[in-house]
Amino acid sequence: MCHEPIETERLLVDPLLCNCLDHLSKAEQTALERDLNLAGEVQRKLLPPPDLKLPGWEISNYYLPYRVASGDYCDVIPAAHGLYALLGDVSGKGVAASMLVATLHGLFRTLLPDGCDLGCSLERANRIFCESTVTSHYATLVCVGAQESGT
Repeated sequence: MCHEPIETERLLVDPLLCNCLDHLSKAEQTALERDLNLAGEVQRKLLPPPDLKLPGWEISNYYLPYRVASGDYCDVIPAAHGLYALLGDVSGKGVAASMLVATLHGLFRTLLPDGCDLGCSLERANRIFCESTVTSHYATLVCVGAQESGT
């Protein structure tokens, strides 16, 4: 918390501002740094492996966030006779955007493998995502369904 009044310019940018980084104690700064690093580690665990092998598929990807954590979304989800590849971006940057990426990850990992129609699954994910985020944030997403040849 700030120990003195927050500058008007800061409040105009974010009227809900309640933490001033320059007023954190050394222990609080260390804890915040640890939390940021953990957020980045959690986000990296949500990514598909750099060289993913699935029956009939070999997929490679490379991910480099702008900061410790970001709003970039990438996933490959196995399906009954193929896979879904998803690429997206959540508006904003940093930890807040990465939290929304985690929401997308959970939504699609839950909705897509169950065999539902892709359009219906995307519609449900959109509705749930919109209900669970602030109005200033949104996601842009591309989802491709691919089938193994001969199925």
